[in-house]
Amino acid sequence: MSRTRKNILIRAAALAPFLLCAFMLVKPMTAKAWTWYKPWTWPVLEDAYYFVKDIFVDPEEGCKPDDELMVRVMVEGDKDSKEFLSQTAIGWNYAVAKALTGKKVQVKLESNWNARTERMRTQYPSPVEGGSGSDRAWLVLHQYDMGADMRYKDIPYMNSSSKDYVDAFKDGGIYVPKGCNITVDLNGHRIWRRAEGEHIDDGEVFHVAEGATLTIVDSDPKHKWDGKPYTGGVIAGGSSNNGGGGLHIKNGATVYIERGTFYENSSSSEGGAINIDGKNAKLFIDGTKFLNNSASDALIERNYGGAIHCDGASMEIRNSTFKSNMADNSGGAIYNELGAFTLRNCTFESNETKYEGGALYMYALNGYPRMLLEDNTFEKNKSTLSSAGAIYCDCRRAEVDIVRTKIKDNFSSNKGGGICVFGKGIMICDSEITQNTAGNYGAGIYVDSDGNLNLAGKVNITGNKLANGKKNNVCLKKGYSSTAYINNGGMLEGSKIGVHSDKDKLEKDGIMLVENISEFAAKRYFEADDSSNKLDFTGVKEETGFYAASMIGGESFTLIILIVVAAVMIITVIVLYKLRRKGAADE
Repeated sequence: MSRTRKNILIRAAALAPFLLCAFMLVKPMTAKAWTWYKPWTWPVLEDAYYFVKDIFVDPEEGCKPDDELMVRVMVEGDKDSKEFLSQTAIGWNYAVAKALTGKKVQVKLESNWNARTERMRTQYPSPVEGGSGSDRAWLVLHQYDMGADMRYKDIPYMNSSSKDYVDAFKDGGIYVPKGCNITVDLNGHRIWRRAEGEHIDDGEVFHVAEGATLTIVDSDPKHKWDGKPYTGGVIAGGSSNNGGGGLHIKNGATVYIERGTFYENSSSSEGGAINIDGKNAKLFIDGTKFLNNSASDALIERNYGGAIHCDGASMEIRNSTFKSNMADNSGGAIYNELGAFTLRNCTFESNETKYEGGALYMYALNGYPRMLLEDNTFEKNKSTLSSAGAIYCDCRRAEVDIVRTKIKDNFSSNKGGGICVFGKGIMICDSEITQNTAGNYGAGIYVDSDGNLNLAGKVNITGNKLANGKKNNVCLKKGYSSTAYINNGGMLEGSKIGVHSDKDKLEKDGIMLVENISEFAAKRYFEADDSSNKLDFTGVKEETGFYAASMIGGESFTLIILIVVAAVMIITVIVLYKLRRKGAADE
């Protein structure tokens, strides 16, 4: 081996452990669980458009102008037809048929796509009502249908003699079958299921099957709608009795959403706008609005997630707004259970639930993926009958970080006007929790006796009151065998935290503040909400606590990783030293 090659190999080997160490330390600290998806773009198309005259609808059968819909379908790498312009239902069938052959397909709305709200008749060869071969049979489209299936050979420009049917509509909804990769550009238009809150079987607007990929974008987000509280493209009017009024994502599917609005979708079970099933599903959302969606039904108890319900999937949401969503049970806007969850730069306003989590409900167990809430605002959210006006966090030693977040003017009828905490894995850093109200305990934050509250940076938890007007900022519950406490993860000058207990008077015992906090920090940053109570510093240690979960992971796991990295680096240096000496001797 030449000396130059040998030097290159030696330098690469020396650099490898340092890169590994940097990756392991930097990646968790930045908490970027996913690389943000950038939808693929279409190349400039040189071919002329195919303007296809729609021959499948009889205008004498009562088609209204709103039903004369058009879409442009673009197929990547297809030499025969790169663009196809047709009635929406036919265009979607064409898109799915092409996607099933492995093509990447984009569907761009040229006008609104409304479900038919009266019985209409579409003519093409169909097994329904006896249609076969080249005969034309009349297919009755039932109320709320977005379209109907048809044979490959009956779709213009398919160039196929196949008699198989295109599985492009699932019980009247828009269906993305397994293996398809389709982008839908709302282009400022509306897709309206028009189910009117009737909670019908599979009443969602979109259904994404296992192994499918759907991207929803909006290339005209400034399009104005008269008298509506939104602009741009809209997905509206879905109403399902089995989860996900607007979008149902099955296990193993992947969905990307950039811009657009989910408006007045509903479910009688889980996820008024979006329901995600299974730990292998993935959802990425950026710049999207969720308005007036609901999960509500007096006969069903699992009405979780007024806007989004997530069961074990991976979910990242950025730059989005959740307003006036409602769930009968828990999670007025979002219900996240056992899933990796990142929420950045989002606003939650006027969302409501009867029970836990007026805006957000999070549940996780020890060892489950991290949840990160960063640069968000929660305001005017409500829990009308129970706990947590804004955020309900039941995370048993799972890692939950709330960073640079404002929680203001939220309400709970019982406890936790701003936040309810169960478990020991939550960190609040550089955040402000003020002017929240609770009926009984913890107008700012309620911490259950089996939990603790980790604080870092500049934290302000003041100005929160009970319904009777008394100050009650952070309420630390004293249980039979355990007591809630606060851990100092590195608070900074300017922090102010009011502390209380679920006991009315504690002249004898005082309020046990923390373990692992300096007496200076305790006296500098904390004050008793009730002057008749005192702060107990007898268990305070002269040291600053460290919250490992907020930066890398659990203490034991982190220690093991650092030891392994150090050992690899030492061994590498020794091997390189011996190789260099041997090379010098050989030369």
